[in-house]
Amino acid sequence: MKGLQGAVETKGFQLSWVHAVCLGLALLGLRSGAAQAQALVPPTIMKSFGTEYLRLGGSTSLTFTLNNSNTSAALTGVGFTDSLPAGLVVSTPNVLSGSCGGGTIVATAGSGAVTLTGATLAASASCTFSMSVKGTTEGTKNNSTGMVTSAEGGTGGTASASVSVGITAPATTIPALSPWALGVLSLLLIITAGIALRHKIG
Repeated sequence: MKGLQGAVETKGFQLSWVHAVCLGLALLGLRSGAAQAQALVPPTIMKSFGTEYLRLGGSTSLTFTLNNSNTSAALTGVGFTDSLPAGLVVSTPNVLSGSCGGGTIVATAGSGAVTLTGATLAASASCTFSMSVKGTTEGTKNNSTGMVTSAEGGTGGTASASVSVGITAPATTIPALSPWALGVLSLLLIITAGIALRHKIG
């Protein structure tokens, strides 16, 4: 009986050890899954105008690109709002092109805002869309979006770009020749003209 009791106790210890190992592995699995979920990063956003200088009353494109840098998980509920600065509105017509993960893009002609809601970006995927905007007052228009958001990755950063309305692009400056260079150039022209005249007479 004593030997049997020892065997039972030993067997009980072995079962407890196995249970402890299984429990530890299960906890590690839960922690690993939680770590993977916490490791998801938010989407990124970039924007750009089609030109640096825009005449008053003229239009140019405004392009947005969003990216999901997570390599193994999609991001849903992706969206942002871009409130245009004073003196810049969505053109009529808005010339909207492109799409973004099935999301809803709102760029109402004549309005001062662009929004994206409900987009889904697959792992490592990106999207690009654009519309036309019009300059209604002169000056440099500095434009920053609101923060881009997603359900899984949380809140990301913003994007910024600028366009100058009614401001003439700086003229290209032609470097002036130094006096000695002008002298050499004049001498070459005289020699060339003389050679040409000699050939003509001959």
